[in-house]
Amino acid sequence: MASSLSSHVNVIHCSQCQGDTEYNCLTCGANLCQKCKRIHTIDLDTIDHDVLLYKEIIYNRKKDKHKINFKNEFCAKHRDQVIEMHCESCKTPICFQCRKHVRHKLLTVRKAYEKNREQSKKFISNIRSEILYNLQCLRAGLKTDVSNDNTCSSKDICQLNSAIENKAQKLKESIDKIQIKLCLEYKCFLIKQLCNQMKQIKGYLTKVQKYENRHDQSANKPIQFLRFVKSVRLPNTPDTLRLTKQYLPIVAQEIDTENLSEILCCMKITQGEKRQAKKERLLSRMPALVLQGTYKVKELKYCRHMSFVESDQLWISDSVFDRKKIILIDLKTGDILHSVTDCIRSPCEIGFHTVNNNRELIYIDSALDISKLSEDRNSCTKLIKRTDSFGEARCVYSSIPTGELLVGTEIVDKRLIKGMVCRYDNSGQLINTISYNNNIYRYSLSPRFIIENHNGDVVFSSSSVVKVTGRDDKHRFIYRGPPSNKYPISLTPEAVCVDALSNILVCDEDTKSIQIIDKDGNFLSFLLRKLHPDIQIISSPHTPYSLCYDNHRHLLFVGAWAHVDEVSVYRYINRDFTLLGKYTSRIIIYCFKY
Repeated sequence: MASSLSSHVNVIHCSQCQGDTEYNCLTCGANLCQKCKRIHTIDLDTIDHDVLLYKEIIYNRKKDKHKINFKNEFCAKHRDQVIEMHCESCKTPICFQCRKHVRHKLLTVRKAYEKNREQSKKFISNIRSEILYNLQCLRAGLKTDVSNDNTCSSKDICQLNSAIENKAQKLKESIDKIQIKLCLEYKCFLIKQLCNQMKQIKGYLTKVQKYENRHDQSANKPIQFLRFVKSVRLPNTPDTLRLTKQYLPIVAQEIDTENLSEILCCMKITQGEKRQAKKERLLSRMPALVLQGTYKVKELKYCRHMSFVESDQLWISDSVFDRKKIILIDLKTGDILHSVTDCIRSPCEIGFHTVNNNRELIYIDSALDISKLSEDRNSCTKLIKRTDSFGEARCVYSSIPTGELLVGTEIVDKRLIKGMVCRYDNSGQLINTISYNNNIYRYSLSPRFIIENHNGDVVFSSSSVVKVTGRDDKHRFIYRGPPSNKYPISLTPEAVCVDALSNILVCDEDTKSIQIIDKDGNFLSFLLRKLHPDIQIISSPHTPYSLCYDNHRHLLFVGAWAHVDEVSVYRYINRDFTLLGKYTSRIIIYCFKY
């Protein structure tokens, strides 16, 4: 009986682990259990997929939803009445007896449920894909700090002990200085007091001796003695002067050990930075570069430079010598949505447009001014006008964390080309400048590409090197190409971008490759290279020429040179699934299949 019953029941299992299906992905059709749903919603390849509860999908598929019966719930005020309506004004479910809501906007419970359920989709998706994952990473970081408690505490105690010893030594030195000073001062005071007493004794002795002599001289001379007694009174003084005997001072008050402990062990606990999950913990580099797909772009001839707008839109500069323009591409269809022809005409400029945080296009126009195209693409304004003191603009970049604008300029002075980076605020007001014509570089620098790293470093490329300076304008390093034991490798950087881990990606024309270096200038590897028999890496049939990084989905867009009407999309960074627990070890492979 049981076998015949089970043969008629269609059990839907999880597409990955054969567990009980609770969710279904409307985008890729995968059936998911609770655990696999967590992976599916945070994996960067499926982060934008629409995942719903299976019973909710069944409800949405019903043609006549009014025949589906919900569980009856009773009104809180009228306990014998079933809730039938929802007050949109008060955001409260009500029954027909709730008269005070009669004049308010009312919806049936079914319609209110469907409306609010639809409105909460985006918020729930953000909770699943971002908030929960970030919290799990924070928890993992706290666990690491707790597990390293012995190391951290011993280090802190050593620092505290060293600070106490320094304070104690300084206190001892201060006490010694005070002791020496007090002894000298008290010695001088004693000598001065004794000298004064000696003078008093000498004067008193002289007076007494004089009285005695006059008394002896008037002996047997009654008249003279009586006159002496009348004119000189007997000294009304004691036998000796009232001289104070000097003693050394005694410290009568005891030392307050509690106050001394506070002095020596005073610790100021300051509020540190806000604890955040670092990118190095949230993301990890994959073992190899994975091609995610290619996008065909209509009428594209030379993909000179790209600026990312959002998940399905991309600004591309189509650089043909007789017609140079910036086109907005719909990646899903490959159609051109908008075209900007009033841009710089020189074929040598590469990074001459960027997109700010408001999704507005900022570019160098034909007059070498900085112009801004609004998000709706209906209006264009001059943001920064060209000035002779700062030279001609060659490249531009909008900072993601600050929204500030970096403009690379070129100044020709006595046949020497000098490079400069000018930093502007959102309104186009100059903040500071960085000059690249000092003794560090020893050669002229013409800017071709500029970008800001996540740590605040300014990455500046010329025709043969990539230079990096800190936000404080201090020189950090120069990258001249990857190391080689066989022969020296030159560098001609065509495009530069940074990823979420603060690594710098350089698109090199000489080696026809994409090289990746860390934030300190250390060469890590070749990320992509044109077909080469001696290098066992991911290869491309075309020469990589332009780069663009999607900071939301962490995708790398690569454009090619010379009559290639497509843009390739790669992934080499993904999230760290091990932070979700031990169960993820058996389903991580599944995430790389999509």
